[in-house]
Order: sequence, then C-alpha cells, then structure tokens
Amino acid sequence: MNHGRPWFRISVLALGYLFLYLPIVLLIAFSFNKSRLVTVWGGFSTHWYGALFRNQQILDAAWLSVRVGALSATLAVALGSRRRGDGWVPDRLRHPLARTRLFEPQTGRGGPTPPDPSGLSPAPPARHLDAAARAQSRPARRLR
Repeated sequence: MNHGRPWFRISVLALGYLFLYLPIVLLIAFSFNKSRLVTVWGGFSTHWYGALFRNQQILDAAWLSVRVGALSATLAVALGSRRRGDGWVPDRLRHPLARTRLFEPQTGRGGPTPPDPSGLSPAPPARHLDAAARAQSRPARRLR
C-alpha cells in the first residue's frame, strides 16, 4: 500500500467533510436568525421556532410523517426478519441478493452444515441440491 503524501489524503478528506457538513451547520445557525431575510444576519432569536410550533398545518404534517415513518419501519422489520419458507412472505418477493446464508446453510434445513465424516476438509456447497429442493417444494404451475 502506498503511504506517500498523507497530507494530501487528510486534506481531501477534510474538504469532503467540509463540503458535506458545512451546509448543515449553516442551516442550523441561520435558523436562529432574527431577520426576515435569509442571507442577512440580524442577531440570535428563537422567534421563528415559536411561529413554527404555532402553525397547526406544519404540526399535523410532522405527526403524519412520524406515523408513516414508524409504520414503514415496523413493516420493514417484520418483513425482513421472517425466514424463507415460512409462508408469510412468498419467496418470489424476496430478492436473492438480500437473503443471507448465515442461518440457512447449503443443506436447506436451517441447521448447521454436518461435518465431513472422513475428518478431512468440508465438502463444497451443493448449490444444485438446494435449488432442486426448492423446485420440488413448489406446486406445478398451469400453463395457459
């Protein structure tokens, strides 16, 4: 690995963080501006936050956003934590790249992969057996 010019890497990293976070810091700072003009600093004030919390339409929209966010997070956890084959979520709705094989090894039974009886290295995964087992468990489709 090339470790030359560490000052360049650090300066690029600092400029990247500055590019990302400076607008956020300025937005927060100017949200406490007393002036009605956005670009002119008129002093520190919380007047606009008081006006914000007195506006019923904005409060209703914020609570709707909280409810929609809580519902979508709950559904995401419920759908994402179900195991394959439970019947609650069809397999075709799950993307194959999103499925992990940590808890479902290549045996397809959900348990740990059995060790090789000879005591040598473990056998390579039999992916074709897993696909064949899935194909046999599905009912045949009727052609129209």
